[in-house]
Amino acid sequence: MGDRGPARSPVRWGSPHVLLSLAGWAADPHLVILRALAATAVLLAVPSLALPAQASTAAQVIATIPVGATPFGIGVTPDGSRVYVSNSTGASVSVIDTAAATVTSTITSDVGTTPVGIAIDRSGMYAYVANYGGSGTFRAGTVTRISVADGSTTSIDLPSIAATFCYYVLNITLSPDGSTLYAACQDEHRVISAPVTGGAGSGSVLMIRNLTFPTDVALSSSGSTLVSSLSNTNQAFILDGSGSSFVGVTAGPYAVAVSPTTGLAYLAGQTSGALSVVDTAARAIVGSAITVGGSLSDIAITPDGANALVSVVDQDVVRIVSLGTGQITQSIAVGDGPQSLTISSDGRYAYTANRYDNTVSVIALPENPASGESVPTAPIQQFARTESDACDAQPTSLADFPALSDHGDRGWGPSWAQWPNGGTGGFVCTRQPFYTSRGTWSVA
Repeated sequence: MGDRGPARSPVRWGSPHVLLSLAGWAADPHLVILRALAATAVLLAVPSLALPAQASTAAQVIATIPVGATPFGIGVTPDGSRVYVSNSTGASVSVIDTAAATVTSTITSDVGTTPVGIAIDRSGMYAYVANYGGSGTFRAGTVTRISVADGSTTSIDLPSIAATFCYYVLNITLSPDGSTLYAACQDEHRVISAPVTGGAGSGSVLMIRNLTFPTDVALSSSGSTLVSSLSNTNQAFILDGSGSSFVGVTAGPYAVAVSPTTGLAYLAGQTSGALSVVDTAARAIVGSAITVGGSLSDIAITPDGANALVSVVDQDVVRIVSLGTGQITQSIAVGDGPQSLTISSDGRYAYTANRYDNTVSVIALPENPASGESVPTAPIQQFARTESDACDAQPTSLADFPALSDHGDRGWGPSWAQWPNGGTGGFVCTRQPFYTSRGTWSVA
């Protein structure tokens, strides 16, 4: 099915689509919700992962990690140290230590019989797991909050309004400040929000109803725009400060991601095998759909906004799409049935949950140095260490190069330097910064 033009269908706050429950907020519910959505993000320094070296020119699978039965959702902590994987027929969540590339713990408490979508807050303190169908009894759906520090769990009951429940929770996302959870309830045809601490009946609640089979939900980086994929009506639902609308997209939109740099929404078509690009402000399709091929199950965008990674569940590959050109630049063979994927916050690694062989594939992503006469250069960095030092410790200060403050322990190697004081020489740790094609500084 080809792209359809934008189908503008504004939804007013008194219409059949939107129901609100308020607790002590101002009379304007629209502004209340959007203030909550637009909370400020937290920026974190990201240490390097103790995995094999990052790919220099092409992405490649560098590890395959066994997990539980039928992995579905996947998320990586902001510091890159842990990956959480929901095992949808194993009633458990696997926790991967990325440095060791192995599962270090398995969580079974409070995760329901069918754990699915996963979201991790930007503080790195909590992982959240959607429980498809609650705990096996017919009641409001639940989401499990997992403490990253100690693995303890808390069950969050999603709120009900006028006896309507969010029972079959498929995918979830979080507001930038981590205070509010948004859930796509596919069989109940609605998207609902809930505070992560109070649960049902606490704080302000947003319920958007009459959405036909919403399978995924995403927020812009500022939290001011919400986008949901409606797989049965081939639409994107958009909600922001100007109201709400429906935009027609290619067939079977199953997953959605919003670019952190442009704010464009990308919807992956499970039926069409194509990406639809939506200008959320204009409520319009941008250009032609990008043909990827196969049954698309998930999409993630690199932190610099340059590329999208798309998992193709029936072809056992992840395809990298340049968002600048709309062209596929690489296909990477992964495990059997890549259902979902995630990218580390430094853009160095991607992880896929492979549902048919019960594994996670670890992909090292390329970070190529830029070329050309206008590229900035940097002096070699050095600090004094002993002869036996492996140069893998973070130096005492990186004030001379703040742009590399999140790469303190990367790229160092031992070398000999001739010191001016007496000319006797000594061992130092050395590295050479370079400027990447992404417009950022890095080290090998």
